[in-house]
Amino acid sequence: MSGRLSCAAADLRYPLDAVRRPDGRITILDGVHRLLRAHLCGLGVVRVRVLAWDDLDEICVRS
Repeated sequence: MSGRLSCAAADLRYPLDAVRRPDGRITILDGVHRLLRAHLCGLGVVRVRVLAWDDLDEICVRS
């Protein structure tokens, strides 16, 4: 799927997933296409689920 199509298909009903780093910065883990779609649609606010840095091990996939 091209970037333009995946952006158009991004479902804004779901929040972005992010993590707050120890230095206070926030990094998006999932939802970049939703963020882009929100921006292109002129939305100033999106829902974001922010995890604490220490919680990353709980969602980490290990092989």
